[in-house]
Amino acid sequence: MIKAYFAGICEPNCDGGKMGYGYTIYHHEAKIREFAHLYKRRDIIASNHISDYCGVYAAMHWLILHGFNSEEVYIFGHAKLPIFQLQALWSVNAGKYSFIAIQTRALLFDFPNIKFELIPKSQNMEAVNLAESVL
Repeated sequence: MIKAYFAGICEPNCDGGKMGYGYTIYHHEAKIREFAHLYKRRDIIASNHISDYCGVYAAMHWLILHGFNSEEVYIFGHAKLPIFQLQALWSVNAGKYSFIAIQTRALLFDFPNIKFELIPKSQNMEAVNLAESVL
């Protein structure tokens, strides 16, 4: 079983802001990957929604590249928008985040058994701290 935790951050939460994300991945309770990234470009669209989606996209992409996508996968995050949209509980509307949301939803086809779960931020601090560490 795979457990992945993601988080994103944007400061300030507007176009031209700095965005960072982080994720951790566990395989049978052993950490196999942790990663954080900072977008330094000031000319990109920036928001907390986009940074959250970048985190979940990057984690899912890594799982596909390393062949873990065929296992039972659980993705955890404290951001409602990507969790609810990836569960198909909410639709993807025309917002700044829609381009990355659509790209992330396309990755779902590569996962035969994936589940998303909304958790409190207090249970997601490892990923939050990674995201914050790059700003």
